[in-house]
Amino acid sequence: LEALVLIKLLFLLIIKMKKAFTLIELMVTFALMTVMLTSVGLLLASSLRTSKKGLLAAQAKSEGQYAVDVMSNMLRYAVEITSCAPMSNSITFKPRSTYIDPVIFRCAGDYIASDSARLTSTKVEISSCSIICTDNKVAISFGIQQAGSSTLTSETVTPILFDTQITLRN
Repeated sequence: LEALVLIKLLFLLIIKMKKAFTLIELMVTFALMTVMLTSVGLLLASSLRTSKKGLLAAQAKSEGQYAVDVMSNMLRYAVEITSCAPMSNSITFKPRSTYIDPVIFRCAGDYIASDSARLTSTKVEISSCSIICTDNKVAISFGIQQAGSSTLTSETVTPILFDTQITLRN
């Protein structure tokens, strides 16, 4: 009887010990969880970075298209081009007969200006801007990208190129 009780106690002790994890099992579990959480974190960071780059590119494209639309609409119906200086990348014109003062479009460093106002915001910067006039046509070409985008990532950021020919209807 005593031997039976002793065997029963020994069996219960072994079962109790089996309910706990060994140090090796805990270390392996911790290592696997660390690898999994690191992978998920890197995937999330990469996804956020890609999303931000896409958003910034869309904003730059939208601002570039806005500048092209404003210049095209005003130049298309210009009454007279008074000055077109390719070296200074600017054009002065009288937009319509209802306007008294001439309007000036120019590439001003890292933005495009209409008289004293900006056609592009401070969130984007312009590169390789040119305004060229020939006969009754005006060619406008520029690249646009997010301002400070070279500091956002280690990757090279390619500007979005805009190139348009406007035929005057005067």
